[in-house]
This record gives sequence, C-alpha cells and structure tokens, in this order.
Amino acid sequence: MHLAFVSICNLYFSISNLKKNKHFLLKGLNFILFLFSFILLLIINTRIALLASFLGYFLVFVFHFFKNKNKRQIIKSSSIFIISISVILVVFIKNNNFMEEKYNRLLFDKIEMIGKLDQIERPEVEVYSSLVTRLSIWKSTIDLSKDNLIFGVGSSNSRKELINYYKKTNQKFLLKHQFPVHNQYLDFLLKFGLLGLIGTFIYIGFIGFIGYKSKNVIVIAFFLLFFISNLTDDFLIRFDGIVFSGFWICIFTSNYLKTNRINQEVNLPHL
Repeated sequence: MHLAFVSICNLYFSISNLKKNKHFLLKGLNFILFLFSFILLLIINTRIALLASFLGYFLVFVFHFFKNKNKRQIIKSSSIFIISISVILVVFIKNNNFMEEKYNRLLFDKIEMIGKLDQIERPEVEVYSSLVTRLSIWKSTIDLSKDNLIFGVGSSNSRKELINYYKKTNQKFLLKHQFPVHNQYLDFLLKFGLLGLIGTFIYIGFIGFIGYKSKNVIVIAFFLLFFISNLTDDFLIRFDGIVFSGFWICIFTSNYLKTNRINQEVNLPHL
C-alpha cells in the first residue's frame, strides 16, 4: 500500500515535470524513480496494490489530460509511460510463472465453492491464497454479524467468536487455519455492529471528501488506494495503517484548509 502510493506520486510528478521547462536530467530522474517504484511493486507482487496503482495511474493521466491545454503533449508523454509499464509488465509475467497463476487460477478458480471449501480435495494446495477462501471467510463473518447487528460481538471477542462459528458450521478448513476476517469493513461490522461499519466508512470517506473539495488527484488516488486496500485487509487495527492514513489525512486536510483560506483572502473585496 505504501509503495503503491509512492508509485502514483512518482508518476504524477514525472508527468508534471515533463510539462515544465526543467533540466533533462531532472526529468529523467523522475522517470527512473517511477519505473523503479513500479518494478518494486511487481517484485512484491500484491494484487490489490497493483490494482490500486493502475487506478491511480489512470486518474493521473486523466487529470493531466484535462488540466493541460496542450493535449498532444500529454498524450505523447502518457504514451511513453504506458508503453514502459506494459513492457516491464510483460517481462515480469514471462519470467515469473507464479505471477500468471496468481492473477488467474488463484483469483477465479473454484469461485462456485464459496462456503464449501471442505468439499475441495487438498484445499491447502488448491485454494489457500485464493479469492474463494476470502469470500468464504467474509460470508461467515456476515452470517455471524447478523446475530449481533447493532453493537457487534465486541473487539476482544471477535476472533474467538468467528473461530467458534467455523466450528459450529463445520468448516474444517477455515477452523484448522483460524483465518481472520481480512476485511476492515466486515471486521468492524463484526466487532462493533452497524456503528462500526458506519464509522469506518466515515473515516475513509473523509479522505475522498477532502479530495473532492480540493480537486486534488493525489488525494483522490490515496482515497481509492486506502478504500480498496481495506477490502482485503484490516489496516485500521494495525499500527502502520493507522499512522499511514492519519498522517496523510492531516497533510491533505491542512493543505485544503490553507488553500481555501488563501482563496478566500484573494476574493475579499478591497476597502
């Protein structure tokens, strides 16, 4: 998640500097930093981080296209980045057989077996890291949350209650590995009920609100990144996720308030 945001920022600054009359070496350095961050993303090989990054790249391209009057220059520079990304991606896929498996078989295979993982032969081999396992966990979490919809089961009891639910519903594979929720929205729904779910949406949605009000593509990209990342992980119960989001929310909000104050002062009538 952190590296994905760095990669999106590198792309933004790279395209921004291409439009300005800056030294060729500086423009080249920005371009190299972006490619380096993208390569590191592929080495880490996290599906959600790559998805969020590509969405962020798309937003940056669209933002610069509509903001810049010289459309031809933006199309030309964007094409260079898109071609570079495509070449690097093809090279990685050709030289990493697991990457193709991870983004194909482990993502879509046996999707019809949601909640029926014990019927799969050797589930540890076939579906341990697949989407169907996550969906089965989320289905159990939702079913358990229905009985405690208003206030939840409590923060300290949620993991134990979920494991007990695996045992109660005879889901041996999930029980054996004691899988956690791995979804921030459902995790807080289980722990704190509807109030927890609403609170999560308000906290993360505030980032989107600041991005919309400030018309800042970096803030909007960060919102999408954090929103999507929390669909498959629970960063608001982890120190790195809380600090990462809290730090940037403060930066974005401060910048918006400062810019808004300056704009108001400029528009004040002169006495």
